[in-house]
Amino acid sequence: MILTHSNEGIEFVRESYPRFTSKVHFIVHPIQTPFHFLEKSTYKYDLLIWGSIQPYKGILQFLKFINSNEELKKLKILIVGKCPDKGYLKLLKEEFSNQVSMIDSVLSLEKISVLAQNSKFVFFPYNSPSLLSSGVLMDSLRMHSKILGPNSGSFKDLSYLSGVEVYDDFKDLLSFFNEGYDLDFDRQEMKKFCEENTWEKFSFKFLNFYNHLN
Repeated sequence: MILTHSNEGIEFVRESYPRFTSKVHFIVHPIQTPFHFLEKSTYKYDLLIWGSIQPYKGILQFLKFINSNEELKKLKILIVGKCPDKGYLKLLKEEFSNQVSMIDSVLSLEKISVLAQNSKFVFFPYNSPSLLSSGVLMDSLRMHSKILGPNSGSFKDLSYLSGVEVYDDFKDLLSFFNEGYDLDFDRQEMKKFCEENTWEKFSFKFLNFYNHLN
């Protein structure tokens, strides 16, 4: 049995290992209950990037891109997370401007949720061609902020949700900061999504597939 958390995982097996296609099954990555919703009228940040700071997440490439774009250069960005590679951290900081700040620490999800709700988007600059799923994405969905991620993997699968937006290229980001863009989304829809994809329901879906194995 092969389990994937995105439809692209099914396509990958079908194209690369066609004889195993019948073994692969897709189940949405399980999610826990939403965090407390904070009423607010203003945003402190345009983009929040959080999680372990790793090269495959594309943060360095994104910072270089916005530094070459006068309009995106104005975005206020907060990066939260530990970077285990000091050399990579040095490269990141070389690209920081007055609009970019970083909390070089591991914060609780509750604290990150507060930061997310004070940001227009939780942003994923991921550029890995092998990206299929993201645990950070699933936790971010619980934080009452819009998600902005690459048009691939789980991001693409979940883009039908009003709180998830996707982009094909960094230059597409400008459209999300136009005056007429609506940052609101259906929180009841997100609550329902969380209820339909709990860890308990994930286990039932998994066992259902397992019990039907030949």
